[in-house]
Amino acid sequence: VELTDAEVVEKQRQLDSVAAIMSVETNRVCADCCAADPEWASINLGVLLCIECSGIHRSLGSHISKVRSLTLDGLSAETMDIISLVGNDRSNQVWEHTLQAGWNKPTSADPRHMKEQWIRSKYQWRGFVEFKAGRTADEREAEVGLQLYEAAGEGNIGAALQAIAVGAKLNWVCDVPGNKVSWGLVKPSWTPLHAAASSGHVTMCEFLCLHGADMTATDGDDLTPLDVASLNAEVEVVSLLTAKRDKDRPRK
Repeated sequence: VELTDAEVVEKQRQLDSVAAIMSVETNRVCADCCAADPEWASINLGVLLCIECSGIHRSLGSHISKVRSLTLDGLSAETMDIISLVGNDRSNQVWEHTLQAGWNKPTSADPRHMKEQWIRSKYQWRGFVEFKAGRTADEREAEVGLQLYEAAGEGNIGAALQAIAVGAKLNWVCDVPGNKVSWGLVKPSWTPLHAAASSGHVTMCEFLCLHGADMTATDGDDLTPLDVASLNAEVEVVSLLTAKRDKDRPRK
């Protein structure tokens, strides 16, 4: 089938993005076993994967890792931006922050079961992320929730990934008025997606949606993130969230 001019331009954009991502040395190997020349990616985790590790990621379920081919699948500009902004090095700083005694990262030559044990411990059980003791569960939930909210409003993908890795809830809502973040006061009824949409951070909106943020969540004024973006004339965010909303609607 012959591609349209628009499809040719889009395909070239993706190829250029892949080339830029692969120009980073740490992205030239699989994030989980260091096999050379990875051709797959977890688009929500922002890592490059070899074909064997990509299969293991698929087995985790799409709520943990959403796997796509860098060359065979059509990936949006926002998705490519996520991979570019995170990448293997930054991701592994988060997910491999503290290796417990007795753990060693597998190599490409190790058997599949060793790689699966590593990948499940790393992403599903979050066994190597940074953990700060000495807080109650409620205190921890509020702290990491606020970190995600702040990162969302700033458009800081790396900080958002860190917050999610240590347990931030995607639809966390602050119920204490007066809290401040770097970019202003926290609106008590807003989710992180509201904050990102209001600020026009389209890549952050995509990132949060890939991790399961609720696009239908409403604030105290009964406004969804899409409504907030519309009121603020954030055109790119409106386009993204409208497309996602329409895609999720059941066909008649």
